[in-house]
Amino acid sequence: MPMIGYDGWGGYGGGGWLMMIFGAVIVAALLVFIFRALSWTTHAPHWQMPHSGTGSAGLHVLDERYARGELNREEYLQKKRDILGG
Repeated sequence: MPMIGYDGWGGYGGGGWLMMIFGAVIVAALLVFIFRALSWTTHAPHWQMPHSGTGSAGLHVLDERYARGELNREEYLQKKRDILGG
């Protein structure tokens, strides 16, 4: 006796294999999303400035500008005194 509604292709009208592939893609995408979300929280972003004390971010920027040659020694020392309040 034949089964009612059974067409021999997995019960989805020939699209059972397509649904399996779609499900596998969804699972893989979820795994990649979870992995990237977890790895983002364990590594600090590179663009964060240090917050160790008053004026430390300003001194960091000042040091970088001096190292790149944007400031001469006199400008550097004056701006450093201004930042430190001395």
